[in-house]
Amino acid sequence: MSESAIATHVGVWAPLIGHDDVLPQLQRAARAANGSMFDGAALAMTHAWLFTGPPGSGRSIAATALAGALQCADAGCGECAACELSMAGNHPDIEHVVPTAVMYRADEVRALTQRASTLPMVGQWRVIVVEDADRLNDSSANALLKALEEPAERTVWMLCAPSAADVLPTIASRCRQVHIHTPPLQVVVDELVRRYGIHEAHAMWATRAAQGHVGRAAALARDERTRERRLQVLAIPGRLTDLPSCFEAAKAMVATAQADADAIAAQLDEREQVAVLQAYGEGAEGKGLSSASIRARGEISRLKKQQESRARRVLRDEFDRVLLDLLGFYRDVWMTQSGVQQPLINSDLSESIHRIARSSNQDTSVARMNAMTAAVAMLRTNAAPLLVFEGLFVSVWDTSAGLTR
Repeated sequence: MSESAIATHVGVWAPLIGHDDVLPQLQRAARAANGSMFDGAALAMTHAWLFTGPPGSGRSIAATALAGALQCADAGCGECAACELSMAGNHPDIEHVVPTAVMYRADEVRALTQRASTLPMVGQWRVIVVEDADRLNDSSANALLKALEEPAERTVWMLCAPSAADVLPTIASRCRQVHIHTPPLQVVVDELVRRYGIHEAHAMWATRAAQGHVGRAAALARDERTRERRLQVLAIPGRLTDLPSCFEAAKAMVATAQADADAIAAQLDEREQVAVLQAYGEGAEGKGLSSASIRARGEISRLKKQQESRARRVLRDEFDRVLLDLLGFYRDVWMTQSGVQQPLINSDLSESIHRIARSSNQDTSVARMNAMTAAVAMLRTNAAPLLVFEGLFVSVWDTSAGLTR
């Protein structure tokens, strides 16, 4: 396939809205990896990547898109079985890893490198996507270093972090770095209109409400349930009227986030297990199938560990979404109080925003935004979510109560 024949946003590349600056590089790498380019272009592909960018920029989306494209004979067509598995998040040769503690532990990284050294099960490459690579400390980084220096033949590492400076130099220097910028609002709006036929005003509202987060903007624009969840979260500030209401709001919010995360994970888990069993001929009869069944059980056991890691990531994403929405809400309150003439993130909630703006002051709003940021940091250290949100909501309510007493 010639380079000019590749559409910019098709197949596994579709989620990369507004990233035309890095997309050609990733597509060339995918084509080089599956041998559809001349030998002189082989350097387009490498065994280790470092995707950097601020939260919401799409660094993880870029990594998973490339991971999916590497499994496709047509570099991410979006129509073959490999692409369907990748886009559904359940390709057995793509492992998505998140830290289980404040920092990655050396023993879990060593176990990861052992898994990474095995040949792909059904695809062309075994791809390991490592979230929060900035949480690799000296010991866990050393455990990963050998795998990067002496890569397995069919293994590709994709690390994600806010910036290269956040990653230990010994790791960053062994990766090809790709920086993902947060796309301008209008670029996201134009892409939502083009791809989904959304009215421009609705697309602009969704993009502002998502604070530039591409995937979140698409979900808000297209999914009623996502919009309902957002409204439920942004109704919390108005419901914090006393101490019991703070605890009730925290309990309800955590329970809802957990239920949503469980539903997402369960759906993906079931599809993955079916795919593994089918790949090993589950239900068939004949010579050699006994050993295949044994291998299938081993792969299911490995898969369950991956699924546990993903479940933690999905739940963390749900909590991050809540805190981002609340942070945007109090940003709007502060902007209203300060008289700055800038569009509100939550323009559809202007009445509630102005009401809270009148009942407090700028210092209060800043304190509340700082509380949101502190809650994000606490969740990153694996603090108990219920305690974090109880403390957050009590802090928000107590500041307000102190102003009215």
